[in-house]
Amino acid sequence: MTQLNKIFNNSVLVEQINLVFMLCTFVLLGVFGIWGIFPILINKVVLIRDMTQNNNLVEANVATLTAAKTTIDANTDLINNLYQSASNDLNTQNYLVDFFDVASKSGFKVTKFVTVPVENSGSVEINAETVGDGDIGGFIQRLEKLTRITYVEAVTFSNDINNKHITTKVRIFNYSETPGVVTQ
Repeated sequence: MTQLNKIFNNSVLVEQINLVFMLCTFVLLGVFGIWGIFPILINKVVLIRDMTQNNNLVEANVATLTAAKTTIDANTDLINNLYQSASNDLNTQNYLVDFFDVASKSGFKVTKFVTVPVENSGSVEINAETVGDGDIGGFIQRLEKLTRITYVEAVTFSNDINNKHITTKVRIFNYSETPGVVTQ
């Protein structure tokens, strides 16, 4: 016990022992205390990085959608014209009149006009034959410029001594009852 008294009576030695004990305690508590929190901190840093990347992607998508909405808003008149051009019924008799008018203005006479409804598509396929000495390119251009949406699928032509024979396959459409959805 006298040895301990000598050690504890030496204040410099006691201070050094206390300092070493405190440092060891802090190191042990720090290592074991932070060691359990360290994986959680790493997960939080990874989560923050991922959330920042996702936020940047969302902001980019919002910017893209905003630009698309602006384009749609700017083209509202064109969209309304599209709905007017794609009738809600197929009304092929009116298209027949338009087709004959285009053929006549292009220098052709329609010799055959056959409509074939395409099931579950909201469209009608039209096979027509024309004869005349008109301008084939002008005829096709006029067909494509009709108010009614007209998709020219195929055109074949042949010449004989007096006339050009054109066989045309076109498709006309109607729009669905759901606004913003056009059926083909």
